[in-house]
Amino acid sequence: LSFFNLSLFFFQVCCIALLVISFMRVKNIELWLREGQVFGLILLAVSTGLILKTLSLLAMTFILGIEKIYTGLLAYLFNYLAVASMVFLPIIFYYIFKGAENAAFFWWILGSYGASVLICWSVLVFKNKTLLVNNLFYFILYLCTFEIAPLVIIFKALA
Repeated sequence: LSFFNLSLFFFQVCCIALLVISFMRVKNIELWLREGQVFGLILLAVSTGLILKTLSLLAMTFILGIEKIYTGLLAYLFNYLAVASMVFLPIIFYYIFKGAENAAFFWWILGSYGASVLICWSVLVFKNKTLLVNNLFYFILYLCTFEIAPLVIIFKALA
């Protein structure tokens, strides 16, 4: 772990936590704690979730014996997503400190962030298509287990 990777992780966690806080403001969710405490709890939950996801991904690649193949791929994915978070972090800060009164602007930020994540995924898949085609089963297993299922669980919990 280098300082650069830790700072990228910090940007990614802050971006996701700020998006969650903004979502709570847009939906007028009552907070029983002060907003700073809620942000701290969300920051802790997001960072714990990302750390557990990364460790479980590394464990899964080790168990399946494909650590040489997917370790570099996972590093690229982490870096792409962290760069996308770094780009959107100032926009989210502007939105939050401006008063967060415009719900349409929040949905634009959320949609743009989602589109940038999809672009990152597309670039990653395009750059590594021969690797992924040769190991298609493992790639589909990775997508279903570590990318799609957690999102479904989070959306079901929030709804």
